[in-house]
Amino acid sequence: MHDRYQFISRKYGIPQVDLDLVDIATDVLALVPSGVAQALRAIPVIRHGGTLIVAMEEPTDTAAIDQLRTVTGHAIEVFAVPEGQFPAALQRLYPS
Repeated sequence: MHDRYQFISRKYGIPQVDLDLVDIATDVLALVPSGVAQALRAIPVIRHGGTLIVAMEEPTDTAAIDQLRTVTGHAIEVFAVPEGQFPAALQRLYPS
């Protein structure tokens, strides 16, 4: 599955992010509620001015990106995250 994300990254010019290596601020996580993060398979990583960088399992999902833009009020830049890494990161970052 990891090869799929490398392919997406190269083909669409979408950078990859390893969520195990990123320290995400609490105020950035709060921009995307847990339910939205789960439904859209998206985790906010960093806010830079009016842009929110979001790690997504499906970084080419334009409907999800539009929804994130609406929910957060920020421009969205996406990074690819390997599918196998996402569930553990979601649980770690949005504990129940």
